[in-house]
Amino acid sequence: MKDPRLFKCQECGAILEYTPELKVTACDALKGKLKELKVNTEENVALEKHIPKVEVNGNKVTVTVGDVIHPMIDSHYIQFVYLLTDKRLHKYYFNPGEHPSHTFALEKDEKPLAAYEYCNLHGFWKKEI
Repeated sequence: MKDPRLFKCQECGAILEYTPELKVTACDALKGKLKELKVNTEENVALEKHIPKVEVNGNKVTVTVGDVIHPMIDSHYIQFVYLLTDKRLHKYYFNPGEHPSHTFALEKDEKPLAAYEYCNLHGFWKKEI
């Protein structure tokens, strides 16, 4: 599996998700307006609130955003988490007010590779497993 990629519209702020399973081409109206978001890692700032924390328990993998739980208010929240495995990309979307944690159930012999999260203010973050 390849890493997911995110693009942000520089005009309206919309996020476009790109995965190998989803082939997307931009229309003429979007050309030049989409900017690929860089994945942040542990070398970057704000680690305690943005690096996904991953717990593996058998075929269940829990992804929680931050050692210090990330704020989940209307103006600052985690929009989604991804769990990349050797078989597919799992996704879970949050709303403001929810706890930024989700447990994914994996298939037999499916192996987790990396966890990602997207913060509406601080961008795209990754944790290798």
